[in-house]
Amino acid sequence: MVKYMKLNRPMQRNLLILTVITTVLVIGLFNLFWEPMLFLIVMSYIIMNKNQAITKNEWLLAVLVKLLLFYSCIARLFGMGAGVFTIFIPLLIVIIIYLIVWRKSKT
Repeated sequence: MVKYMKLNRPMQRNLLILTVITTVLVIGLFNLFWEPMLFLIVMSYIIMNKNQAITKNEWLLAVLVKLLLFYSCIARLFGMGAGVFTIFIPLLIVIIIYLIVWRKSKT
């Protein structure tokens, strides 16, 4: 089982450009600041790490930050109740999948 994904230099550059563009768009469209900045910081750290590999824990962190950003956008548009309702099921699925993958990689 592959525990990490390798990134070469052009792929890192393209992913970082996409992350910056996404952050600027969310800041402009949804009038949010802290959640997109957290998204930018975490994703930049994950993308530009030294060994150019993304581990499963970094994948989990990336998914959680993306879900937080998605929640904040939904909550900005429709309120906190709709945001929590929309994010609960994907968060539950991510946690279950992570636990299954984590248990498989331990043995």
